[in-house]
Amino acid sequence: MKLIKTMPQPNSKIKESRYTSSIDDNIIADIEILFEQAVRDSLDIDERFGNYQSESLPPPLLTLYIYTNIKDENDAKINKKITSNLDELSAHVAIDSDKKLLSQQNILFLDNKSPRQQWKKPIEHFVENLMQQSINPLLEEFSRFNLCGRSLQFIQVIKTIKKLAHCEAPLLIQGETGTGKENTARAVHYLSTRKDHTFIPVNCGAIAENLIEAELFGYEKGAYTGAEKSQMGLVDIAEKGTLFLDEVDSLSAKAQTVLLRFLQNGEYRSVGGRTLKKADVHIIAATNANLEENISKQLFRQDLYYRLNVLNIHLPPLRERPEDIETIAQSIIAKLCIQHQALNRRLSPNAIIWLQQQPWAGNIRELENTLLREFLLCNSDTIEALAANKNNGKKEAALGFKAAKDAAIRRFEVSYIQKVLKLTNGNVSRAAKIAGKERSAFGKLIKKHHIEKMA
Repeated sequence: MKLIKTMPQPNSKIKESRYTSSIDDNIIADIEILFEQAVRDSLDIDERFGNYQSESLPPPLLTLYIYTNIKDENDAKINKKITSNLDELSAHVAIDSDKKLLSQQNILFLDNKSPRQQWKKPIEHFVENLMQQSINPLLEEFSRFNLCGRSLQFIQVIKTIKKLAHCEAPLLIQGETGTGKENTARAVHYLSTRKDHTFIPVNCGAIAENLIEAELFGYEKGAYTGAEKSQMGLVDIAEKGTLFLDEVDSLSAKAQTVLLRFLQNGEYRSVGGRTLKKADVHIIAATNANLEENISKQLFRQDLYYRLNVLNIHLPPLRERPEDIETIAQSIIAKLCIQHQALNRRLSPNAIIWLQQQPWAGNIRELENTLLREFLLCNSDTIEALAANKNNGKKEAALGFKAAKDAAIRRFEVSYIQKVLKLTNGNVSRAAKIAGKERSAFGKLIKKHHIEKMA
């Protein structure tokens, strides 16, 4: 028995990964150590499926890698290992028809009548379905908070949200404008034990410096001119719930001092009051500014930053997860259809490709505004290719060199792949040869830009 190609090497004691001897239990153990990277290499399956990779990945994934890379298909130990793995895969697959087909593939392999390429695809199909089953409930759960996507970055973010929702420490959400910071804060609140109490969003930039204490802690009758009756503060209203401080970087120096004192022990007095109160409220803050840079410029208190930044969530900009654009756009269009009673309206494939090529300096908010405009101006059920934005150059310049370069590369890749696929009538192998790339690498580019159905 011999492995066809060198297996990827993880951080382990194994130094040599090209096996030439007959397979035995030790080599099987070695392969199992290597399986996580091996699976990614063979199936392009990534950390989105952490539910399986974080503990014990179902052996069927290892099965496919072993079978794909072993020349001698008659070794009894290989057959035994693959048989047990196929049986376990059938136990994981929920659909009866899939179980039946899987059983057929198992029998074909054991009888040595089926070339590997004939049953490799069905196994890949089962594995992909298995992995999708593991993340679909999570994606559906977060869609109710208007948080949509399928990319690795997005999956990591929502897993972090789910984990931090059970924590009571202050949380700082950082991300560019339009990345969904308030939706993230709402998700943390409604997934927490405080979900049955109030979520209070506060725009810190809209609070006057001389009113910060009155707004947060309330005031007593006669506390100042015009205070004709006592008024509860936002902290009181958010009792047992969550107080969301948006644009926290816009607080004045005085307001920062007031907030810091409150965060130190959770105690406060209403303006004009004498009774010291103890708050039971979860504090979540958000900013699109670089607070560390603001600290160096003495625009933000370092001690307040440390108080707020006990827990942290960073939201990636849309340009760093272009594979999510189609999912987000389809979700927005579906809501617009219901809102405007135009249930059959949809995006054309060309419109989706155009959306994926844009830099989206304003992130999801800009995408929403663009789709709303095109939706309202569309005269048919299909929103065709969107008109190129004349301000695109200015937007890219505002993003900085690296971001503008990434946007330009993305547009080039989409355009080039479409042209070469058209030239080869959708033949991926020929297109990859013309492009001078391995077929697998070219296929990943097609998948990355969602061009498969366009070929």
